[in-house]
Amino acid sequence: MSSESKCAEKNEISKPAKILYIINSFQGYHYKGGGAQTQLGLILKSMTDNLPDKFSKTVLVTKAPDVGNRSVTYPDKTTTIIGSSTTYELVHNFLLAASSHHILHFATSFFSNPYKLLGATNIFHNKPSVMLLSSNDEIEKLKKPKTSLIIRAIKNISVFVSQSEELTDQALSVGIPRSKIRLVNNVVDTDYFTPLNNESRIAKRQKLFPNLGKDKLIYIYSGRVSEKGKNVRELIEEWIKEGLYKDGNKLILAGPLETIIPSQEGNELFGEYGNDSLCENNSYGIYWTGFIPQEEIKNLLQVSDVFVSASTNEGFSNSCLEAASTGLICIAREGTPGNSKIIV
Repeated sequence: MSSESKCAEKNEISKPAKILYIINSFQGYHYKGGGAQTQLGLILKSMTDNLPDKFSKTVLVTKAPDVGNRSVTYPDKTTTIIGSSTTYELVHNFLLAASSHHILHFATSFFSNPYKLLGATNIFHNKPSVMLLSSNDEIEKLKKPKTSLIIRAIKNISVFVSQSEELTDQALSVGIPRSKIRLVNNVVDTDYFTPLNNESRIAKRQKLFPNLGKDKLIYIYSGRVSEKGKNVRELIEEWIKEGLYKDGNKLILAGPLETIIPSQEGNELFGEYGNDSLCENNSYGIYWTGFIPQEEIKNLLQVSDVFVSASTNEGFSNSCLEAASTGLICIAREGTPGNSKIIV
């Protein structure tokens, strides 16, 4: 069946919809960075005019340290991770799951492995397949001379979901047909991520940070604490270099650790890795939360003053949207896709 035929039948997706997601590596059981639930909605919105009331995702992965070759389901039941120790196990798990899922989803990084991409789309040939264009770095790799396998892989994928105009332009420049690109911007619940009145904000801030002076500023980064793409190490180094902590200001890093920062400074900054409670671990005024649920991220945003991000790898930053919706001043890297649409 052609990709056009798949798209023509997009309104026939069953409810509840089940997405089968194949990814090379996964940061583990606690990782939900990048707005996993929002991501599911974006994918489905690109495929159907009537968004299903319920949907879930099964993640097939070969590199998940916290999972191994087990099956782990998130407490909210929206995501199940099935780990595989080898490629053979991954293929086996894919064959078992293919018949019970409605949409096949790939990470952008799968362009670097066209054999897996082609094999999976061929097996899933009578159902729609989607690639979420969430990484400008991965799209850039397609500017290299394309093999026949990559050309066939692009042809096999039904829909490419772009999160910003910049990513759409990038996708067109590497040969992805405009007819296959769906622009679906990230959205946030502005009733949930909303500023507090001054009295409530002072009370909540005093409760969370009883030793912080009223005239001190709280800077916050929310998302994966990672060097690759997110450039959190660079953010930390700039914080220390500028001496912003010397006046008693605080920097909150709200998110799970993806890459252990290999330096003495990193060890001092983060204390014991794996600590999932909000605590001050160092003399630089930096708080690292570890993985925390969305409710706690909202609470931290509501008492913070400035959102900061050094990320170069975004589609349309969910974290920046949440911060802007909560009324924070947002500082992010110029040129990163989506930032110019959020920060004016």
